Amino acid sequence: MSTPRFMSWADEEPGRGCLHIARHRLTRGSSYMVHTHDFAEVMWVESGDVVQQRNDRQEVLQAGDVLCVRPTDVHGLSGGGSHGGVIVNVSFNAEAVRELAARCGARWPWRDDREPAIHHLAPAARERLHAWAQELASPGQRLLDLDCFLLAA
Repeated sequence: MSTPRFMSWADEEPGRGCLHIARHRLTRGSSYMVHTHDFAEVMWVESGDVVQQRNDRQEVLQAGDVLCVRPTDVHGLSGGGSHGGVIVNVSFNAEAVRELAARCGARWPWRDDREPAIHHLAPAARERLHAWAQELASPGQRLLDLDCFLLAA
């Protein structure tokens, strides 16, 4: 059985902007089906717990966990714990950051030759990420803003 393609970048960002940011509440029992897409994303748990199915592994993510999801990853999410959780997702066209990826070389977190790690952020780092999310949510973001975010995340 093939994995459904959940959406494409053209669906996610019809205006062809460089990024899309969203906040999702996953209540216990709610889910996003296992899927792929043609864009990359940085995702973090803002509060609560979520369960992620990624590349044949199940991972429990808690508030403060941040991870990169590549276009080649197969993943889905569901609410965990007794109340679920809230995630923030910054998605972007992987082609838009090709030059940044080349400059980062082996340190680029979306490389296809290794499984992306989950990082747990300290409270101060969570506050910085929250501030970035607020800034990225304002209109008129440029590719430079996305590059700065990706280097800081």
